[in-house]
Amino acid sequence: MLKDVKPGVAVLGEALKMALRSLLHNRMRTVLTMLGIIIGVASVVASWRLAMARNKNVLERIEAMVRIC
Repeated sequence: MLKDVKPGVAVLGEALKMALRSLLHNRMRTVLTMLGIIIGVASVVASWRLAMARNKNVLERIEAMVRIC
């Protein structure tokens, strides 16, 4: 270890090395975790888009009803 490196930076560097080693050692778990995160984010985005589209549709119907009256 270098003398001029702060202890916190050295600990962070060691933690990053251990994390990378763990990711490379457990590749299948890493891939499955990434797949789960991707599917989860995609489903949240899709749900949000559907909700916004429905909201827009409802607002357009209300505006049409107000114009008729």
